[in-house]
Amino acid sequence: MARTILMLTVWSTQKTGEKISSWYTDGETWYTQFAELSSSYEECRAECVGIYLCTSKQVLRIFGHEGADADNIVYINWLNMVRAGLLGLEFFTPENKKWRQAHMQARYVILRVLLEAGENLVQLTSTTGSDGKADVLISLDRTKIESVGRPAIGKFLRKTAGIQVNSRLQFRKSTVRSLLSSRR
Repeated sequence: MARTILMLTVWSTQKTGEKISSWYTDGETWYTQFAELSSSYEECRAECVGIYLCTSKQVLRIFGHEGADADNIVYINWLNMVRAGLLGLEFFTPENKKWRQAHMQARYVILRVLLEAGENLVQLTSTTGSDGKADVLISLDRTKIESVGRPAIGKFLRKTAGIQVNSRLQFRKSTVRSLLSSRR
C-alpha cells in the first residue's frame, strides 16, 4: 500500500514539478490520517476526477461522443453535480454539525469549490416556487465550465493531495453556511 501511494505521489510530482513533502510513515494508514473524513474525502476526489475528465474531448470520443452531444454531456454532468451538492444538505444534521452520508458531503464540498471559483460559474438564487414555498434556482454557465470550473477542480485536486492540508481543507469546505444553510 505505501509503495503504491509513493509511486502515485512521485508520478503526480513529476507532472507538477513539486517535490514530495509528505508521506505515510510506519503504522499510518488512510484511516489514521483522515479518520471520519476518509470516506467523504475519497468520494470527493473520485467525483472531482470524474467531472474533470468529462471535459476532455479525447475521453468523450472514447465513448463515442463528439460535437454538441459531447458538450451537452459535459454540461449535464456538471449541472447534476451542482444540484447533488445542494441536495446533499438533506444529509446534514445541523444540531451536531455532522454529515450522515459520505457521497453527499463530498458533493457539497464540490459545490462549494465551484461557487468559490467565482466569475458567476455557479449561482444559487433564492426564489419562490410555483407552490408558493421558498426555493433555489441553480444556474451553471456552460460557457465557463472549461475556463473557470475545470481549473478550479484541478486546483482543488492538487490541494487535496497533501496529507497535512487535505483534512483541514475538506472540513472547511464541508461547513454549511450562507444561502445554502438557509435553504435546508
